[in-house]
Amino acid sequence: MTPETARLLDHWRHHNFSGIRPFFCQVEAVETAIWLTEVAPHVGNAGKRFVEHLTNANNDANPELMRLALKLATGAGKTTVMAMLIAWQTINAVRHPQSKRFTRGFLVVAPGLTIRDRLRVLQPNDPDSYYQSRELVPGDMLADIDRGDRRSQPSFATLSALRPHLWRNSTGPLAWFAFFDLSSHISSLGYD
Repeated sequence: MTPETARLLDHWRHHNFSGIRPFFCQVEAVETAIWLTEVAPHVGNAGKRFVEHLTNANNDANPELMRLALKLATGAGKTTVMAMLIAWQTINAVRHPQSKRFTRGFLVVAPGLTIRDRLRVLQPNDPDSYYQSRELVPGDMLADIDRGDRRSQPSFATLSALRPHLWRNSTGPLAWFAFFDLSSHISSLGYD
């Protein structure tokens, strides 16, 4: 685990938040993604079996597009989880630019325009950005989130804009990490 990741995990668990602190389920969801990415490959056969299973499932479903789904209940704070995941990935990508485990490219897919507009808080330069307003990133790490690099800005799309392209094969991955907040539309995508 990188020192940056360890610091973020400590911050999310122990920081004296002036407002809303991340719920335990939000932190645990992010910890799961972190464990699978940074820890599991290095903890022996048990961890490698998890990674191998996920890799094989992804290759069977759609080669070259690695995916990981985290399921959270309605009202659990998926936007906060997305902000925490974007922060973790971006800070590590900025501080470890040679690593292939981290990215600055994010695609956030929303079911419609209203939700898409609400997700603007994931943009580092938004006045209500969750990274600063919810204290999800320690103050001295905020500069890594907003370095003026357009690659570290999440891109947004709606399900209706992507629908014609969902099942078409591509020549490579669209993004390493894509977030879906489509709880009411999962069945229309063919997932159970």
